[in-house]
Amino acid sequence: MFKKCYMVLVALMSVFLQINAMDDQQCNELLSGDELCMDQPRCVCDTAGRSLLHEAAAQVDQSMVAELLKQGYPVNSISQDRLTPLCSVAKSFKGRVGGLNSLNAKMARYLIKEGASLTLAGPLHWAAARGNTPVVRILLEGARNIPHYINRTDSCGRAALHCAIGNCQSETALELVLCGADPLLPDKDGIRPLKLFFSIQPSSFFSYQAYKQLLLLFATHYWSYTGV
Repeated sequence: MFKKCYMVLVALMSVFLQINAMDDQQCNELLSGDELCMDQPRCVCDTAGRSLLHEAAAQVDQSMVAELLKQGYPVNSISQDRLTPLCSVAKSFKGRVGGLNSLNAKMARYLIKEGASLTLAGPLHWAAARGNTPVVRILLEGARNIPHYINRTDSCGRAALHCAIGNCQSETALELVLCGADPLLPDKDGIRPLKLFFSIQPSSFFSYQAYKQLLLLFATHYWSYTGV
C-alpha cells in the first residue's frame, strides 16, 4: 500500500513539474570547451529550477534516484541554477561526517555508472569548492581518459584547484595537486592557485595539517617561481 502511494505521489509531482518546465533557451555554455546545455535532454523543473532527480541526488536517496531514472528523468538534466544531478551530489557535501561522506560518494559513483557527464556544469569544481574529496577522487578516476580534466576551467578561467584553495579546502587542494593539478594556471584575472594560497591566512584553512603539506610541496617545487 505504501509503495503504491509513493508511486502515485511521484507521478503527480512529475505532472506538476512538467507545467513549469525550463525553456531550453535559458541554458548556456557553463564550462569552456564543454557541451552546450541546450544539447542535453529537456530538464523537467519546478519553479526553483530543480527536478525531483536533482533533489533526490542532493539528499543521497539512491532508491528514489533509481526510480526516477527508471521513469525517464534525464541523468544529465540542467537546472536553472546550472546544476546537474551529479553537481547536486558534489554540492550537497555536509563536511566530515563519516556515514554521510560514504553515501555521498556512493551516489556520485552510481550516477556516473548511469551515464552522468563528468564535465557538464563542472562537478569537479563543485566538489573542490565544498571540500568533497571522496567525490573528487571518484571524478578523477572516471575521467582518466579525458585530456587535462583536472585543469579544465570554467567561464572565469578557474580550475578546480582555484575553487578548493579559494574556499580554504586544504585537504581537497592537496589531493588535486598530488593528482596533477597545476598551481601555476592563471584564471582570466591572472590569478594563479599558488598566489591565492599565499594570500590566505593559514588559520583560515579547514585542515592545518593539509595546509602544512601544501606549503612544503609548494616551497619545494615552486620556490624559484617569482611571478606569484
